[in-house]
Amino acid sequence: METPPAKPEGGIERHFQSLALALITAAVLYMASFVVGAREEAAANRERLASISAQMATVQAQLTAIQGNFVTRDEWRDHETRVRTLEGQERRRNP
Repeated sequence: METPPAKPEGGIERHFQSLALALITAAVLYMASFVVGAREEAAANRERLASISAQMATVQAQLTAIQGNFVTRDEWRDHETRVRTLEGQERRRNP
């Protein structure tokens, strides 16, 4: 009696394992590229945030300076009266 030729055991399983390993490696590489991109984006956002914070500090300082430099209603009324008087005098001179 002849014995059938021996089949290499696990041949197809090795192919599936190789394929699974390739897919897992591809997924890990994709995730790594995503993480690197997210870190770069976060670094850029931190820089933008620092710039915006500096600008906000400048704006707050300017607003503080402007708040102490305003005209009261009485001062405005006096100014408006003078302007109206001068306009009336100018109209009388140049009819």
